[in-house]
Amino acid sequence: MSVMMAFEALPTRVTFVLVLLVVLKCSLRARRWTFAVLWHYMGLAAYMDWAVRSEKGEILHKAFTGGGLFQGDRRVLDVGSGDGCNLKYIASETTVTEIVCVEPNHVLLPALRAAAAHAMKQRADLTVTIFAGSLAEYEAAMVVSTASGATSQAKFDHVTCLLVLCSVGSQEDVIASAVRFMKDGTHERSSLVFLEHVCGQGLALQTIQRAVQPLWNLFGDGCCLHCDTGACIASNAELRDPKDGKRCFRRFSIFCGLLPIICGEAIREPHRRGAMGPKIRPKMRPKSPAR
Repeated sequence: MSVMMAFEALPTRVTFVLVLLVVLKCSLRARRWTFAVLWHYMGLAAYMDWAVRSEKGEILHKAFTGGGLFQGDRRVLDVGSGDGCNLKYIASETTVTEIVCVEPNHVLLPALRAAAAHAMKQRADLTVTIFAGSLAEYEAAMVVSTASGATSQAKFDHVTCLLVLCSVGSQEDVIASAVRFMKDGTHERSSLVFLEHVCGQGLALQTIQRAVQPLWNLFGDGCCLHCDTGACIASNAELRDPKDGKRCFRRFSIFCGLLPIICGEAIREPHRRGAMGPKIRPKMRPKSPAR
């Protein structure tokens, strides 16, 4: 009774905000609806896409063309396609002939289907397929269909993660799953192409990110502002920098430096002896003296 009296004493707007926060905290469906409204219908996706358009277009073009080495028939797996704002970049590359979009937020699927239809209308030789679910669910579906003989082509030349790794449960698991979908790199180069916002480098920015995180997590569909995504990608033993360097990404910031972003391409190592890095020679036991 006292709780009800306390709520009645609060202004209507404050009560509405408190009820909304409780609903978002308890309901995954409510969080996905809220994120879809903010991301697609209120234009946050378009604004973010505009802010990173040059870097996104550049990194995708370099990855899909391979510096002029690739001629065509490249298959792309786009993880977390959202409302399809990435399709115009991927579909514009003539080397790409097939795109598989994986998106778990069902509220965004109508916009994604419209973007896919528009992309295929622009290019008659392009095929776009949409899977409604997470990457883990897509992997499980592919395992079942491959075992039954329904599909013989489950590997991709490129896997793209564009502003999606911030909102997954385990970045290590998603990156490992993405690597399993990539061709082994023995005959052709396959790569993970990524553009993600990450944790700040300064103490002040990190403090702000962690302070805002609990509230942002509710409205951002699980988005984490202080992920160390670059370290997760670099720690995967099957990925390397295209130039054989240790750093496979470059960093820039948007929104007056408040949102640090990394982007780059990580190539899957070929499955052959010595491909996972420098050879490590086993320590030889000293020869025992002759008896």
